[in-house]
Amino acid sequence: MALTKATYYLINGAQVNVLDYGADPTGAADSAAAFNAALTAAAGKTLFIPAGTYLINSSLNLIASNGTHIVGDGKLTTILVFRPTVADSVLFDFTAGASMLFYCSVKKLTITNVLNFNPSTYTANRKIAIRVSDVSEFELNEVNISFWTDTAHTSEGLLIRGREFINVMNCGIQADKPVVVDTNPNHPYLAFDACTWTGNFLYGAANNVDYSPHPCFQVINQGHVMHWTVNGLVMAGEGGGFYYTPASPGAIAYGWNIHGMHYEQPTATVTSEYAVKVAQTGSAQNIFGVTIEGLTAGSGNTHNGIYLRHVQAGRIMNCWYGGT
Repeated sequence: MALTKATYYLINGAQVNVLDYGADPTGAADSAAAFNAALTAAAGKTLFIPAGTYLINSSLNLIASNGTHIVGDGKLTTILVFRPTVADSVLFDFTAGASMLFYCSVKKLTITNVLNFNPSTYTANRKIAIRVSDVSEFELNEVNISFWTDTAHTSEGLLIRGREFINVMNCGIQADKPVVVDTNPNHPYLAFDACTWTGNFLYGAANNVDYSPHPCFQVINQGHVMHWTVNGLVMAGEGGGFYYTPASPGAIAYGWNIHGMHYEQPTATVTSEYAVKVAQTGSAQNIFGVTIEGLTAGSGNTHNGIYLRHVQAGRIMNCWYGGT
């Protein structure tokens, strides 16, 4: 059997190319079946998505093998148009049921819901671009998620549900809920540990008019959230910036370092939200060792700066607030 010239996919361990499974890089035909076949072949390997526009009209198969990586040709050239008609559909779902996953990633591509980047063409149902459940060592790098919305403003760009060593770098997420950190479905009270967020932009809006009421970055994880580093996070929206408001009163957070964060409200419509809100709701549990350095909150439409509740041994340094 001859090797495929473009991909050499018969070589053990070589990357799998979606074009070899019939994906349409023109965006004219639905490529969901081709992507599913390629994902099956790429279990524990790298799935390569060449430059092009790919239409995907339904959820893809679960990604349940360790060491599975999804890599595009660049976030300006590999475009995935996800237009599901079923509510709660997920494009890339890193979930292994009751087991945990190790060492997976998504890199160098753009995910959008609309046609030709026209915001008025969004689909009505709630959807999730990337869901990561109980994964250790996950990387999201050079990924754009854009025009990610539904009629009720509940669609999630990146949904992370527990575990550790999550690294999100050089990404832009424009969604109703750009980033949500929720509870681990396998171990609800397991600590969520050692995560890094570097050089990211979060925009809580479907377009420049229709803003979401949700925070740009929301942590509602029931377990302990420990040893997080945020370096260079820019956020804009009407629902607030970086929020830690856990669903469980027993959760504890400590060892957070937040550096170089910016938040602004594009309009003056909402007056009750904050650039940063770190709070234990209805709990005597404390949050330990939170450092916020180099936060800026402006323009003039940003109403509130930093809200801290039940925080012990916290530091706020070199911050600027230009709101009302």
